[in-house]
Amino acid sequence: MEHFGAARRDVKHLLDNFAMIDVRESFHEYYKRKQVEENTKIKILRKAPLIDLTLEEMNTSIIMEGGTEHWLKFKKILNKRIL
Repeated sequence: MEHFGAARRDVKHLLDNFAMIDVRESFHEYYKRKQVEENTKIKILRKAPLIDLTLEEMNTSIIMEGGTEHWLKFKKILNKRIL
């Protein structure tokens, strides 16, 4: 249970810091456009709360040490217990 409490605090801190973020297109999509349009930039697709993003959207929109994959299990817990 001790780990759950620490995970819960970490997720709450993450959500507080990323209440609304710019959801960016994938690097793959950007790279394809870059081949055609030399001066293109990564597109912002929409603004959304972090809790509503898919894992793929999280990966393309925020940079975290160690990646964002491990947050998927915490997001599932958060959806069930905190919200």
